[in-house]
Amino acid sequence: MGVENGSKNEAKEGEDDKGSNFYVYYLTCFATIGGLLFGYDTGIISGSMLLIGDNWNLSTIWKELIVSGTVGAAAVFALIAGYLTDFIGRKRVVMIASVVFTAGAIVMGASLNKEMLFAGRIIVGAGIGKS
Repeated sequence: MGVENGSKNEAKEGEDDKGSNFYVYYLTCFATIGGLLFGYDTGIISGSMLLIGDNWNLSTIWKELIVSGTVGAAAVFALIAGYLTDFIGRKRVVMIASVVFTAGAIVMGASLNKEMLFAGRIIVGAGIGKS
């Protein structure tokens, strides 16, 4: 009887490991997509500033704010993410970061003026910093 209980416990442990491995892979995919989108966003904004600057008559300062707002917000929120991870855990922080990044992308896509675009860039930076 002792052998049967031992094998049952081992099977349960194996099932738990498989389930948790899937979750780790799932979260890793979200973090990877966040990094990919950060690089893509950085490349796209430099090309799009030519059109946006002419369309909205942006001054040099506004161009600088829009381009660097994401990187600045990411730096600040990376510091905050460390403390947040201690309180609610890394998995939840990564999931929240994915939602925040998506919300920022929606705000940028729906931008009607430079202020709204800047706000979207800050929100995206917050998502990147947390991931």
